[in-house]
Amino acid sequence: SDRLRRVLAKLEHSGKALGGSGLEPMVDLNSREGFHGVGERCVALESLNFIADTLNSIRPALVALAPPKTRSEIEGFFAEEVSAIEELRDAVYRRLCLVTIDMSKVIDAIQQVRWDAELGVRHSPYVDMVHERILEFHDALDQMHAFLSPAIRNFLVRSTLLHVIEQLVEGYSRIKRVGQNTPLLMSNDLDTLIKAIEMIPGMDLLFAHHAQDFIRGYFLPHDSPTAILEWVRRHPSYAPHQVQGLVTAVLESGSSASTSAASRFAKGMGMSSIRGKSSATKDILAQVHEATLDNELPSASITLKSLSA
Repeated sequence: SDRLRRVLAKLEHSGKALGGSGLEPMVDLNSREGFHGVGERCVALESLNFIADTLNSIRPALVALAPPKTRSEIEGFFAEEVSAIEELRDAVYRRLCLVTIDMSKVIDAIQQVRWDAELGVRHSPYVDMVHERILEFHDALDQMHAFLSPAIRNFLVRSTLLHVIEQLVEGYSRIKRVGQNTPLLMSNDLDTLIKAIEMIPGMDLLFAHHAQDFIRGYFLPHDSPTAILEWVRRHPSYAPHQVQGLVTAVLESGSSASTSAASRFAKGMGMSSIRGKSSATKDILAQVHEATLDNELPSASITLKSLSA
């Protein structure tokens, strides 16, 4: 918000004026092993929150004891700086999941899987990558139990697992070549991961359905514009580019069939004649883009309160 930006700018200016205290040498916010200082960040946020609660408790006394000329400044301080702490705390906590588990290598690994292959019994390597990192995260949280409240731990676990699920969907949406067994291979990977995570105490993939629903989209018939657009409209929790990636993969799932399928789709949408697959795909994706303009990921609406209970 504008208020938070003003407060942060003011604090940054004050820090520079005072020379800045810096971090203790033992605090490394860039350490992968230390999950980029997630424990230290939580302690800092909760300390700040404690200060805010304390200040609010003595606010009436401060205002009553202050000279009349300075009361407006005190009220302004509480209205601007102190009241912004809750918003700052919520904003930082919401982004902690982005540094706890880096999914960029997992997304790359998803692209290396042969998704047009025959169905096998073995899950893909990226599943083990995710499982191993979540195990490490669980162990790190156990080491922080002395200064992490149950509510904060719950939030860290749930927001991080939501981040993992959303990034799995991101990886799936970037797949260029799919086959008849693609959704089955994905489902096998996801089911394997879910079962492995559920065996970890305190871990539960509450948002697994977000990935499961996306995977089902690969079962859509490539020659049915009605079915595809109906699915798109019924699933507004995916980013536009993710939906476009899925629809593109579905339409192009068959080399020769995809051209005729896209043409039938365009005809069903009342479009003009299509000269080629590329042109047809662009026209179709334009319809999909229009239908997903207001889409929003689940993480966009989470708050510390909603996930910590």
